[in-house]
Parts: sequence; structure tokens; C-alpha cells
Amino acid sequence: MRAFLLETAFFLSILSAIITGSLYFCNQQVAKNANFKLPNPQKLAIFGHSHPECAYNDSLIANCRNLSESGEAYLYTAFKLEHVLAQNPNIETVWLEVSNNQLQASIDNWITDEKYLSFRYNKYLPFFSWNEYELIAKSNSSAFFNELAVAIKLNAKKWLKKDYDFYNSIGKYHHLEVAKVDYFLNNPQMLSPLPNWDKISHFQLIYLHKMVEICKKMGKKLFFIRSPMHEKCPHWKSEKMFKDILAREFNEIEFLDFSLWGIKNEELADLEHLNSTGALRYSVWIDSLLKKGLMESNNKSAFIQANLSF
Repeated sequence: MRAFLLETAFFLSILSAIITGSLYFCNQQVAKNANFKLPNPQKLAIFGHSHPECAYNDSLIANCRNLSESGEAYLYTAFKLEHVLAQNPNIETVWLEVSNNQLQASIDNWITDEKYLSFRYNKYLPFFSWNEYELIAKSNSSAFFNELAVAIKLNAKKWLKKDYDFYNSIGKYHHLEVAKVDYFLNNPQMLSPLPNWDKISHFQLIYLHKMVEICKKMGKKLFFIRSPMHEKCPHWKSEKMFKDILAREFNEIEFLDFSLWGIKNEELADLEHLNSTGALRYSVWIDSLLKKGLMESNNKSAFIQANLSF
């Protein structure tokens, strides 16, 4: 029995060493060769989740590139931001979406749930530090180890094929063709906030602070933005908490609040996302603000307010 246990322990230690070695080698190769160079880098880059992804049609906004992606937690945005800025020196200004739901604890599942891990964990694993491994492993150990094997396989494939391009999979404008606001307004359950909407996501705050430091270190101008939402969107319920966080922890970052733009029901896919019709009118409006001198204005909030009737 003792011999069997020793053999099993020896086998497991060898297996563990092989997995660890494979993980380290593949991650090192992908991280070292990762290509985040954009084909046509612009001066303004927009980062965030689905709100900006569906709002900013960058083909209508001069010198702008929308790199937002649906369901992207700040943990992943931070790694993307760091590598995009490092490899695209043309980018001078960063607009980072900071909306109510991004600071609510209900969004923590974007980091810990397996359906989100299976999509982004594999992509950004090569850039993780021990902090990220520990965060995810403690929050969802079974999903962490399940996806670890998949990540090793995918990154080994990248190494074998010498396919290190990330620029095609890090986010872009996404047009929505639906308009279902009336459906949401007529269904009371759709107007209820998500669980833990009144609690702060400390995970999100950690990586939001990290992105502030990244932009400072790289000498980029950083602005927080908030894209339009319907007045009945349940995310508004956390407005006081949202504003308190910005005032307490990010009072040095200018906040460009576009949420009160004159949105129409038919321009929304739902209560929080513009559809392609709304994005068209909104993006033309944003382009006009930039051309009129928004970024040069000493009082950008007043400038936005003065132009809301566009």
C-alpha cells in the first residue's frame, strides 16, 4: 500500500510539473510575441463593455477607434489597455466607459462565472500575474482548473502556428438592429435591478485604479465616459453610490457624462444599449462635439450640456 501511495504521489508530482512547465512556456511565448498593433491607429481610443461597444460607430467619428467589448470586466480591459497603448503610440487620448453597472457587485460574475472565463480567461491568461490566478482560483476553483487545461491547449496552438495577433479580437463597434424598449417597459420584472446592485464591486475598483495608473505611466490623457441609457434603466438606482465612488476615489479624472443625451425609444435596442439607428445619430453628435472643441474646453461638462439639443 505504501509503495502504491508513493508511486501515485510521484506520478502526480510529475504530472503537476508537466502542466506547470507547459503553462509557463506557452504563456511566456504568447506574452512575449503578442501583437496588439492596430492596422489604422487613431488618436482617440474607446474602451469598455457593451454600452460603448454599441454606441460609438467609429466610422463616423474622426480619429477614433472603438475597442470596447461586451461583457468585458475591468480585469481584462486593463491588460488590453496596457498592451494596446504600448504598441500604438499614436493613441493620445483614452475614453474609458465607467457606468453605473460596472461598479455594482453584481458584475463580479463577469470575472468568476465559467461562461465568462471560457471566453476571456483563455485569451488574457498569458498576461496574468499571480494576483489574477489567485483571484479567480479562490472565487471559482473548479472553473479555474477546467479552463486552465483549455488555455494551455489554445496557447500551445498559438505558439505552434506562430499566431500571436490579438488586434482582431480585442473589440470593435457592434451594431444592433433591434428596438425592444416597449417590451422592457411593459414588463415590470425587466425594470428590477440585478442582485447586489447596491454593493460595490471591489474587483472592478482595483482594476479601474490600475488603468488610471497605466495611462499616467504612459502619458495618455484619460477620461471616464458614460454612454446614453434610458431613463427607466434599473442601473440608475445606484446613482448615488456611483457618484460617491467617483468623487471619493477618482476626483482627479474628468468625467464626460453623455448619459442624458436626447435619446428616443426607437434608437435603443433595450434600456441600456443603443441600436444602429441611435448609434448613427449619437456618433455624428459625438463627432460634432469633438470638432467644436470639446477636448480643448476648460469646462467639458458645461460644453456637453450646452450641446445636448443637437
